[in-house]
Amino acid sequence: MKYGGFGKLIALGALSLLPFLSSAPAVAEDNVYLSDRTFPGPSGELWKSSIDALRGKKVTYVVHVTGFPLFDAWTKTIKRESELYGINLSIQDGNWNPDVMNQAIAGAITDGTNLLIIHNADRNVFAKNIKAAQAAGIYVIQLNMNSTVNTDAFVGADYFGIGVTMANDIVKDCSPSNGKSGKIAIVQGSTTASASFDQYVAAKQVFSEHPEIQIVSDQSTGPMWSSENAKQIVSAALIQHPDLCAVYGMWDQMDVGSAAAIQESGLKDVTLYTSGGGDGEMCNLVKQGVFGKYYAYNAVRQGYDIMSVVKTLLINKPEVGKSRIALYSPIEVLTKDTVKNWSCFDPASVKLN
Repeated sequence: MKYGGFGKLIALGALSLLPFLSSAPAVAEDNVYLSDRTFPGPSGELWKSSIDALRGKKVTYVVHVTGFPLFDAWTKTIKRESELYGINLSIQDGNWNPDVMNQAIAGAITDGTNLLIIHNADRNVFAKNIKAAQAAGIYVIQLNMNSTVNTDAFVGADYFGIGVTMANDIVKDCSPSNGKSGKIAIVQGSTTASASFDQYVAAKQVFSEHPEIQIVSDQSTGPMWSSENAKQIVSAALIQHPDLCAVYGMWDQMDVGSAAAIQESGLKDVTLYTSGGGDGEMCNLVKQGVFGKYYAYNAVRQGYDIMSVVKTLLINKPEVGKSRIALYSPIEVLTKDTVKNWSCFDPASVKLN
């Protein structure tokens, strides 16, 4: 039905009444969470108290390094959410140096931050300062790698779960009963990082229950998780054991080197198993069959999980050191046959400005 000019007059008349019918300001707000708005009733009270509990709080985020999709996915999400809710965020990039990270943690304690997010590069190095932070009344969330000290919360991959799941898959896929050699190589990352340490403990537990599986190579790539070292380790294993069935790797970026060694060997029956944060470049390697099985936890989703815990602690205000929250990221096992375009995130979307 067409209303013509009369309909337009009615519409214009209705719009002209809006300033009188609404208390909203004439100029749109950039961010409602930074406004002084209030709303009626219990819902309005809940909204206001939650927003007020976050605004102006100091959060210090100490990350091992930036410049990799995994770390940048966390960083960009944490930064976005903090800006949205008026949280004063300080980002401290350790640039692979645990001493720099320890200094950043100590500085945050001195500055009186309300909450620390720590990406533990080492299980032992930060334990003293983590205890000091909690003694000073600062909430501590450990991100993706735990220390020897439990804190208010851990958010990240379940490396025990990954270790057991990956090892069980290798046992099944490489069993001599299935016509395979049973020979495998393990490529560890930094042995003092829980991402490597916990996986190793869990995987070795499974392999110890299966004597048909022979670990013919078991080495670490060092504290930098070097892809070049991974390549050298796997190359040597393949020369000595051309009937190798599988390579158990512990981080996708590191295992790009493991994959290169397998490809250069020309051996077609060696399968690479690895895990990581699920960026698109790694999914492309799965699609190409370079990664045989990829155990992906979504780093972008982890970033939002981290901030959910940050908000929970700052709003609810439990006694520091009394909570034991563990939010483990779900794992998706991706193969050439199961990977989809939406299985991984676009690394370009998380690049830091």
